[in-house]
Amino acid sequence: MSGQGPSWAEAFLEMMSVERAAAKNTLTAYARDLTDASGFLAGRGRDLADASAEDVEAYFVGL
Repeated sequence: MSGQGPSWAEAFLEMMSVERAAAKNTLTAYARDLTDASGFLAGRGRDLADASAEDVEAYFVGL
């Protein structure tokens, strides 16, 4: 977490934990998937916030 507050991914995981009472294993899986997608996008010079539809499609094709 940066000094500027949580990332949107961290905020999403917190919301899932608090508001949706997601199980620990669910949160772990979501965090792993977001980290994996972030790594894929970084290789394409993008991040989760500016991913295009083509980036998302390429990510899913590669799964």
